[in-house]
Amino acid sequence: MPDPETLIARLAATPDRLAALVADLDEPQQRQRPSDGGWSIKEIVGHLADAAAWLNAALYHLLSEDDPLLPDYDPEEYAALRDYQSDAVARLLRLLRAFRQETVARLQALRPEDWQRTGRHPRWGRLTVRELVERAVADEERWLAEIQARRERRRPATPPPR
Repeated sequence: MPDPETLIARLAATPDRLAALVADLDEPQQRQRPSDGGWSIKEIVGHLADAAAWLNAALYHLLSEDDPLLPDYDPEEYAALRDYQSDAVARLLRLLRAFRQETVARLQALRPEDWQRTGRHPRWGRLTVRELVERAVADEERWLAEIQARRERRRPATPPPR
């Protein structure tokens, strides 16, 4: 289980890591959905921006209220509502950066006992600030790995040396 400083560092690094992964992709590559019907890379970027906004709001509630009921977050519903495919990746990355800067500042100001503050989520049940941040880090790591894997599958095979 990573310490709070490591969790904060991972959250802080996500916008730059994501920007580097999508920087050289053109619009058709950003919009292409996998054959299994999953999200396009552009939709993943949109999801990460919305998830960063949700995390920031959830942390606000956890830190300013006693045992709050956190709002639910349905990524599929957000994706349909927001139509990420019509948005610009640069704008989505700016949103992610803005929310993430606020979240990182909020987390850096926490006392050790604040990481144990609890709230209730409709589907996940009772969870602490730490558990919520761990969930966010795991989700982001999973999506960054997914984008990296797609890039590697797209890379042309290198011919063997002669």
